[in-house]
Amino acid sequence: GPAVDQDNHSRSWGNRTAGRTGVWVNGAFTRDSLLKALKANRTFASEDSSLSVWFSVGGEPMGSRLALPATGKLALEVAAKDEGEPGARYAVELFREIVGDGRLPEPVEKSGLLNDGEAWRQSLEQDEEGVVAYLAKVTQFGTGKPDTVWTSPIWVEPAASPLEAEEEAHEGEETPGVRFVGSKARG
Repeated sequence: GPAVDQDNHSRSWGNRTAGRTGVWVNGAFTRDSLLKALKANRTFASEDSSLSVWFSVGGEPMGSRLALPATGKLALEVAAKDEGEPGARYAVELFREIVGDGRLPEPVEKSGLLNDGEAWRQSLEQDEEGVVAYLAKVTQFGTGKPDTVWTSPIWVEPAASPLEAEEEAHEGEETPGVRFVGSKARG
């Protein structure tokens, strides 16, 4: 999944940029749950240290690999929240990539401005034959320079059942629910 990093040659170790890699961890935060979340691509890249974004298709989180529903319709949801800037507004741009076509992902839907924590829901019909990946770009407004977040994609394929990778990502999880684990710059 996407990640944010910085490069310098001093002892600042990550506090010279507000950019952060966000990770959605299922259950209790442990070394094992963090590694599982990273392996499952449950990440997003943010230019803001306190901004978190949730992206799902049919209730399955970013990084998931899903079978196309029999109806061909996908229920997508994106929500952004920033505890440090509760008055911020957000715009979502949904991208679609047809895997293997050699082209870059293309925007397919855009939201209007959303409030902090407000979910944007879309229903899309997938008519492609092969594997398609969806990802979201969220832009935060109203707090100075706009900040951008990119989510991990969610892959949808015309299979009879979800891919084994999705089953492995949830294997051995004891605590239901997903929570955000992030970092804040030390000041």
